[in-house]
Amino acid sequence: MDILIDELAMSHRLDLRGRLDGPQPTISLADLVLTKLQIWEINRKDVGDVLCLLADHPLGKDGVGAIGLDRIGAVLGSDWGFCHTAERNLGKVAELWAAEPRMVLLSTSRARSRGRRRHRRRSQVAGVEDSRSDRGAASLVRDA
Repeated sequence: MDILIDELAMSHRLDLRGRLDGPQPTISLADLVLTKLQIWEINRKDVGDVLCLLADHPLGKDGVGAIGLDRIGAVLGSDWGFCHTAERNLGKVAELWAAEPRMVLLSTSRARSRGRRRHRRRSQVAGVEDSRSDRGAASLVRDA
């Protein structure tokens, strides 16, 4: 487990001040992608992680469930060196995708499966909560 306080400093500096105060217990998807793309001597595992993140999550505004292009643009737009490293590593991601397109298919298939399992668990938890609650309150929730 990594514990981050304000910044991640490896090949480049990623400022995380105020980024860990949100509703999520972890860093955002954009920040996760940036932690991987900032590695100058990136290995195959990290390239594969970026590929899977890009395959499993849509690009969009920074927030829950999407890789925030606004965040990535702000970070890379303010640091030429970080931007150069990220571009270089995205080229490696594209090479891996071209060499092993099946990796993307497996990743998205696993992500869909995890989503179905998460939905089933939420349904089971909701069922337990309904059985513990007052019958009148439970019927109001179901009827609503």
